[in-house]
Amino acid sequence: MAEETKPSLTQILDEFDAETERIKLQTENDELRRKLEKIERNRDDILMEKRVLEGKHGKALRGTETELHISKTDMLDPMKYRAMKELAARQGRQLRVVDEEGEEKKVSPVKFVDDPDRGLLYANRRLMRELGIARLNQIAAERNRQLQFYGSVDDLPEYLHQKHFELATGKDRDARLEVPNG
Repeated sequence: MAEETKPSLTQILDEFDAETERIKLQTENDELRRKLEKIERNRDDILMEKRVLEGKHGKALRGTETELHISKTDMLDPMKYRAMKELAARQGRQLRVVDEEGEEKKVSPVKFVDDPDRGLLYANRRLMRELGIARLNQIAAERNRQLQFYGSVDDLPEYLHQKHFELATGKDRDARLEVPNG
């Protein structure tokens, strides 16, 4: 009869230590693989952003899970804006215009800013959703003005900033949009 050999306690502990070390290394390997995948995705995003900024199709790194950010300067370039808008739509994200430092601009609460010297009526972009472009064009025509849109005070000519401030802080509540509490 063959003699059964029982592993010694030392052998069992050595095997246990080896298995523990293998599991630990596998866990570290999995974590490093996840980090590498994230770095590769970020690299791909940066390369794609570069292509967008060069006027090629792609996607930008800046933004959040629900938003894709584009600078005001890039928004003024039709190719870049179109590419970013298409990308945002494909990804199911909103395209948001941010200033050059990447900070979101504060949205103006003022409905209209009149510039009689230049014959312009600046309408808040949010009014497009409320009234529609046709109605806003009608309002501008009634005032004998050309219609322009703005979203924040930074979009207005500098000489209108004081007038905007007065409208935003004045007592005429009809001059301001209803801003939801948040």
